[in-house]
Amino acid sequence: MKKIMAFVVVVLCTVFFLFACKGNNGANGIGSPGGPGSPGTPGSPGTPGRNSYLTAQAVDLKIQSAQITSNGTASATFTITDANGLPLDRTGLYTEGTVTLSFVLSWLDQDAPGSPLQYTAYTTRQVTSPITSVQTAQPAPDAGGVFTEIGAGDGAYTYTFNTSVPAGHLDRTHTIAVYATRAFSGKLYSANATFNFVPDGGAVTTTREIVLLDSCNDCHGALRSHAAIRDTRLCITCHSPQALDPDTGNTVDFPVLVHKIHRGKDLPSVVAGTPYQIIGDQQVVNDYSTVVYPREIENCGVCHTGAQGDRWKTRPTRAVCSSCHDLTTFDGSATHTGGPQPNDMNCALCHFPVGGLAGITDKHLTPLTDPASPTVVIEIQNIVNTSPGQAPSMALKVTKDGAPYNIMATPLTRLAATTAGPTTDYASSWQNIIQGSGAAGTLTPVDAANGLFFYTFASPIPPIATGSYAVGLEGFIQPGGGGTPMFPVIASVQYFAVTDATAVPRRNVVSDAACSACHGTLTGHNTRRGVQYCVFCHNPNATNSTLVARFENSTVVAQSMNLKDLIHKIHRGKDLAQPYVIGGFPGPTIANPAGTPIDFGATRYSQDQRNCAACHLPGTIDLPLGAGLLPSTEATLTCVEDPALDTNTYCDSWIVASTAQTPPTAAACTSCHDSSASIAHAQVNTTAAGVESCAVCHKAGAAYGLDTVHALEP
Repeated sequence: MKKIMAFVVVVLCTVFFLFACKGNNGANGIGSPGGPGSPGTPGSPGTPGRNSYLTAQAVDLKIQSAQITSNGTASATFTITDANGLPLDRTGLYTEGTVTLSFVLSWLDQDAPGSPLQYTAYTTRQVTSPITSVQTAQPAPDAGGVFTEIGAGDGAYTYTFNTSVPAGHLDRTHTIAVYATRAFSGKLYSANATFNFVPDGGAVTTTREIVLLDSCNDCHGALRSHAAIRDTRLCITCHSPQALDPDTGNTVDFPVLVHKIHRGKDLPSVVAGTPYQIIGDQQVVNDYSTVVYPREIENCGVCHTGAQGDRWKTRPTRAVCSSCHDLTTFDGSATHTGGPQPNDMNCALCHFPVGGLAGITDKHLTPLTDPASPTVVIEIQNIVNTSPGQAPSMALKVTKDGAPYNIMATPLTRLAATTAGPTTDYASSWQNIIQGSGAAGTLTPVDAANGLFFYTFASPIPPIATGSYAVGLEGFIQPGGGGTPMFPVIASVQYFAVTDATAVPRRNVVSDAACSACHGTLTGHNTRRGVQYCVFCHNPNATNSTLVARFENSTVVAQSMNLKDLIHKIHRGKDLAQPYVIGGFPGPTIANPAGTPIDFGATRYSQDQRNCAACHLPGTIDLPLGAGLLPSTEATLTCVEDPALDTNTYCDSWIVASTAQTPPTAAACTSCHDSSASIAHAQVNTTAAGVESCAVCHKAGAAYGLDTVHALEP
């Protein structure tokens, strides 16, 4: 028993020491290493990384290739890059700005000899007019196509059209036209591209090129339509004979549409009382009935400068010709003198390019474009006796069609010399008539056979004149007599010193070439040419006082005729805040006291009005303007005739009740920005002495500098 008790005690003590009286750990034992485990299952490959770029502005688009498979699936491979050639991510995830792309696919018809006709688009949309309920398939970008990226981050993609291409024309030229837009740093950039190919693998031998973009941009600056389309090569793929405005029934075929828009208010149908309108997206009414083409509409060659640009005279068609002559019909009515024409096959039988019964070129000539028109050029070779109080004399050299011309033996219908000064800023001008009604002064032959003459002015230089002055010539020859075309003389402006040591020319602000880009041969008042001549009379002190309406019991405002006020307002036109109506020729008479008011409030300028460089020479709009410029003058006239003195409503007696002067910078700016608030802003920032502070905020680089506020859209 004692042995059992002793064993129990030993066990209990052992347990106690193990749990209650823990001792130090023993040394670790060293076992044999375990064997390697089995390899784990490989993981799935990760998604390849993408390059991200700090891209620049703009977007560039190039189509690399195109194809149409045997089952009618069309596709195009293209690249999109920024201005520096870095690739762009179409989705905008890896590079700034989503690139939105629209694709049109059309085929080009051709005649038997292989000359191009017009496009037909495969990509169309169904449009139903809410006005007429007419439904039509209009050419439009493809919808629902698929983009496939080529590579990773290379900016290369393939677009597969949703529109299926039927067989039948796969041996003809096909054109893919694409326009892209990209938003970048608050601006919207665009790019256009076209790609010509023959689906059956043949070579592209037929393309259509009648109008070049450069010809459009001569007048339009940077042509833009539908927000992003900027190239006529895209325009013609949609604007084809299949394109119809279902609201008006008017075709929007490119040649018809463009001809009608440019002829505008002079369309025979518009003159007869029917407006020319196209109703566009969102039912916006585009009324082109007030468009005034700024040059001779007959001069077709101005726009038609492409490889097939002469087709206007070699391939007449009923649709194109009647787009300008739009009351001419070919259905048997009396409007077409050649009788009914069921097709275009017979047009060229009468309408030869030159000559014949109705030569097209002959019919489109004007006095300014006819190479047979006489050209008289007068050069002022020298001018003497130009001090204050002296009557100047000038040496003239006259040629006609390049040969010396004796104006003593065969006088011009009219020839006049206009003098203006001082050249710091013209304050006044006057005329001396050399030939024609009212001629004065002395015209002396020096060598008449060689066209050399000397003319002494009837009017002297004013005794108070200082600085330098200028003289210019105007006139015309009218070989057929009264009622026949007048052909203006061509002459330059000559500067001469009055009190200066040498002649100081007037500043050049606008070049004749800039005006001619839109206006062709710019001629004012029938016989006057050259911007540097226009400013003689259209100077800061000139007002419209002789031509405004002259009714009894009236007060009228004679607006400034300063050239910058006049031209800015005319070109701003429909976007002016206030009406702009001036008196024209003929002026008011007893029979017509209203005169001939001209409303320029409907003028439509052909490009972005912020593009001052379209007209102005470099640096000429920079602020501050040069010293010595005069303010523009406006006069308020009041009739003081007693209406009881006669039975008519014409006012014979007027006084200048008041004048108002606008400083030179404000005159230029408020001639476009003519709202009351803008005028008040200019007045508040001009001292009572006429000192302008415009340059503080509006010089280049300032908070509201012209370089910023007149910056053009990309």
